[in-house]
Amino acid sequence: MKFLDFSRYIFSYITIIISLGLYYLLLIFHNEHYPSVSENEFLAPGTGLAIIIGYYIILYLISCVLLILELLIRKFIIEKYFPKLKISINFSFPKVILKTYKIIFYVLFFFSIIPFILTCIAFIVTLIKLYIFDIM
Repeated sequence: MKFLDFSRYIFSYITIIISLGLYYLLLIFHNEHYPSVSENEFLAPGTGLAIIIGYYIILYLISCVLLILELLIRKFIIEKYFPKLKISINFSFPKVILKTYKIIFYVLFFFSIIPFILTCIAFIVTLIKLYIFDIM
């Protein structure tokens, strides 16, 4: 099996965008001087930001599932049932620009997939530290 070119898939870009937004929100979440999103008497300070980060995690997981579905549909359904269907838009860029683009894309894709597990673990540990140990 040859290496897949993930830069051809739309949901790989969406995954990168969502994960970079999630990293930014986690950076804000760990910064103590940032005012909380919800200064509500019913919610604890910082809860609104935690809810937004939770939504980002759900969006990230949905975009990963949609990326996998896009891969499966393109590889198994379109190639099997529509073998003559070729959608290709060719632009003539110099090879240096294309190589630079590929390097940037795969570095961002790596940063969006692999460290996401560590981000989720850090978020869970932070929530445990905030809500369980502060109660005791």
